[in-house]
Amino acid sequence: MTQFTSFAGLGGLNFILSWGGTTGAYMIKTWISSNFGNDHDNISYQLLESVSDVSSVSGSNTNVPILGNDVDMETIENDVNSTRQSRKFKNIKINKLSNPVMIYFIVIFWVIVYGSIRYSTTYIPFYQRNIESYAAHSLAKVGCVIGTYSNYETKYYVNRTEELARNGSKFILWSEAILFVNDTAQYNELEQGIKNISQMYKTYIGFTYADASSSNGKLYNKLTVISPNGDILINYAKSNLVPFVESEVTAGPQILQTNVTSDFGTIGGAICFDYNFPSFISQASKNNVDFMIQPSDTWVSPSAGYHFRINTIRSIENGFTSFRCSHHGISGAWGPYGQTYVAVETMDDLIISFQIPLYKRVKTVYGIFGETWAWICLAFSILFCIIMIALIFSPDYIKNPIEKLFP
Repeated sequence: MTQFTSFAGLGGLNFILSWGGTTGAYMIKTWISSNFGNDHDNISYQLLESVSDVSSVSGSNTNVPILGNDVDMETIENDVNSTRQSRKFKNIKINKLSNPVMIYFIVIFWVIVYGSIRYSTTYIPFYQRNIESYAAHSLAKVGCVIGTYSNYETKYYVNRTEELARNGSKFILWSEAILFVNDTAQYNELEQGIKNISQMYKTYIGFTYADASSSNGKLYNKLTVISPNGDILINYAKSNLVPFVESEVTAGPQILQTNVTSDFGTIGGAICFDYNFPSFISQASKNNVDFMIQPSDTWVSPSAGYHFRINTIRSIENGFTSFRCSHHGISGAWGPYGQTYVAVETMDDLIISFQIPLYKRVKTVYGIFGETWAWICLAFSILFCIIMIALIFSPDYIKNPIEKLFP
C-alpha cells in the first residue's frame, strides 16, 4: 500500500487509513443495530402492511372471501410475502454497490493492485529475467560519521572522516550538527581539512556543524558538501526547525539545494526535520534529484523509528535514493521504490560503511502534481458539507433517494 504514496503522497495514504476508521465504525454500528436494535417497531409496521395488502386484495375482488370464511389464507400470505421479497431483492442489488463497506474494499483492492503492479513491473520485472539484466551495474561504498555530545574537537572528526575515505567510501556523511563552529578561523580549519581528504581520496564529503561564525551573530544548523575536486556543491542551512528544541537557531531559506555530479547524478541535501515537510522535499522532483542525503539527530527521543519510515515514504513519493546518517537513530539507504538497502541502529561516536546500488530517479505522479490529491479531498469535503446542509431544507422526494443510497 505504501506504493500509493507515489500517486497521492503520504496524505493519500493517510486518507485511505482514516477512511478505514469510519468504515469500521459503520460496520460496528450496523452490527449493533441488527443484533440489538428495536425490532418491535419494525414488527408492528410489517403487521400493518400485511393487513393492508390482504384488505386491498379482498376489496378489489368480490369473489375473494373476507377473513373468517373458509379460504386458504396461506396462499394469499405467500403471494404477499413473495411480492415483498422481490422488492427487497431489488433494493439489495442497489445497496450492495452503494454500501460504504463495499466501496471502501473496492478502493483498497485497486490501491493494492496499483502498488503491486508498480513494484512488480518496474523495480522487479514481472516476467522472469536474469538478474544481470535489471540489477544496478555498480555498487557505491558510502560511510557515516556519527557524532557524540562529549566531543566537539574538529581534528577528531576530520581523522574519523579520513579513516572512512582510506577504506574506499565514495560518499561520507556526518550526522547532524557534529561540531560547534564559533568563528571564521575554526571554520576555515574544518573546511580545509575536509577538502584535503576529498581531493586526496577522490570522495564526496558532507559535513555538519552548528555555525555561530556568521557576522550577523545568528546561529545556523549547516550542511556543507565538498566534491572530490574540493568544490563546495551544497552549503545549506536547515530551514525547518524543531519547535522549542531549536528555538535559538535561525532558519535558512526554504530552498532545496542541489548539484549535478558525475558519480551520484543530481544530489540534494536536507537535514533531519526537513523530511517531515513534503512540500519542501518535493522540490527534489522538480530538480530531478537522484541521490538525497540526510544528516540527522533524534536527541535520544522515541521518534527514531518514525523518521526511518518517513524516509521510506519520501523516497517513494519523489523517486530518489536516500542516504541517511543519524545520531541516536537509524542510518542507512533506501531506493526509489522505498526498498531498504541498509538500515542500522547507530547510537554514539562511531563510523560505519556499506555498499548500495545507485539508480536514476524514478518519475512519479506525486512528483508532478504534488499535493493535488489533498486539495481535491478538501474541495469534496466542502462540497459534501454544503450538500448536507442543503438536504436539511430539501423536500422529501429529493432527500429520500439520497438517504437510501447513503444510509
